[in-house]
Amino acid sequence: MQTQLAADVEVPQLAPPIPPPEADTKQTMKQRVREFVRSGRSLAVLPRDESTDVVSQWRKIRNPFRTIFNYLVIQLCKLSPWMPPKRFLLRRLVGVKIGRKVGLAPMDFCPLLPELITIEDGAAIGWKAHIASHYFTQSRVIIGRVVIGRNALIGAFSAIGPGVSIGENAVVTACSMVTCDVPPGEVWGGVPARRIQKLSRLM
Repeated sequence: MQTQLAADVEVPQLAPPIPPPEADTKQTMKQRVREFVRSGRSLAVLPRDESTDVVSQWRKIRNPFRTIFNYLVIQLCKLSPWMPPKRFLLRRLVGVKIGRKVGLAPMDFCPLLPELITIEDGAAIGWKAHIASHYFTQSRVIIGRVVIGRNALIGAFSAIGPGVSIGENAVVTACSMVTCDVPPGEVWGGVPARRIQKLSRLM
């Protein structure tokens, strides 16, 4: 006997498949990343450099001294409970694009490519959330822009992956891992995150 889904049952959205790595060229990894940053594209999948281990790929992407500087500024910002200097340091010294009245609890930005992260006006990011503009696999280097929309709320201990856009007034519940776009005005949660409900009013 065949079972039919009820009309009001929603099938969870899964993360979109990661595209295959781009064709290899004579450009270095750093050159290809710089080209991506200038291009305005949302996601790039590059072949991993097999000359080093997976974790050490970051040295192939950016000057290590710049990455360490970014990391130290981000750690310093965690110590400040006062938002204006925190937003100023992240904008001017690290390159994160931050709008007005953004609330940031002590949380982590990717120190490798923080300039790919945009947080729009009124957004709030909870305790120990993590926004990643890159990740590495055994065969790929994946980098992407991350956009946190106006008045969006990111719960504590959540992770937002590269190439993800969180819509205006959207909510990501605590301890979630977001691997695909979240539409405006919806509540998402889980690992991987999926739609829970639509907001009936602004939280």
